[in-house]
Amino acid sequence: MLFLAIFGPTLEDRLGPVRFLLLYLLGGLFVLGVRVLIDPGATVPVLGSAGAITAILIGYIALYPRARVISLVVMVFFFTIVEVPAVLLLGLWFALQICFGLTGPTYA
Repeated sequence: MLFLAIFGPTLEDRLGPVRFLLLYLLGGLFVLGVRVLIDPGATVPVLGSAGAITAILIGYIALYPRARVISLVVMVFFFTIVEVPAVLLLGLWFALQICFGLTGPTYA
């Protein structure tokens, strides 16, 4: 949800509230459809907003490909503020989602 809070308002300003909501909902429905195609016999419900947030982040990258994000980097007793490309930050988010998806809980 942190990524939605960081990137969502800028995209909503650009798209408008109705198109932003439509993008969010369609992203969630798309991921739900993919889940059903991958595992149609699943008995565990799919709840969450990862697919919807992914749609928002992809929309952000499509509209702002060269954007930079001011980030706080904390290393034990040292911290600094740096500007990083949004693509790099969103790539990190995507990689984390893949890791969580591959190592998440399994249900028997």
